[in-house]
Amino acid sequence: MNALSRIRRNVMLIGNRLHAKGLSLSEALKTAWRIVKAGITTKVKGVTFGNAQKALERLTLYRSEDILINLKRDPENLYDSNAIEVWAGVKNKGTVKIGFLPASLAFVVSRLLDLKIPVKALYKEIRGKYEQYMNYGIEIQRCV
Repeated sequence: MNALSRIRRNVMLIGNRLHAKGLSLSEALKTAWRIVKAGITTKVKGVTFGNAQKALERLTLYRSEDILINLKRDPENLYDSNAIEVWAGVKNKGTVKIGFLPASLAFVVSRLLDLKIPVKALYKEIRGKYEQYMNYGIEIQRCV
């Protein structure tokens, strides 16, 4: 199966799932295309607040396959009613909120979560801290 066929197949699978959850077929397919075109990899926003920097620093001590990423809906967020929190943790250890999905991606993912369609995210890498005063950042991969 070539890349274009896989993309079309994913769009139809996502679109049909959205349609089954109550969206019109047109709206479901438009949303599915937005999901696919939004890209797979994204940077987590807001990682400089709270204890996120300490958490990211600690995550650098673990193997990437041991790091877990969870997405949680935050409808009561004062700044964005579509906000999606990003939580990171290590297998058999606790989790901590490290930031949020970017607003453009959160708009689509929040609709999926509201429709009870599970959205998984995978850890990709931690970047930054190349110099003393630089902050850490994290990239995640999203798979619907």
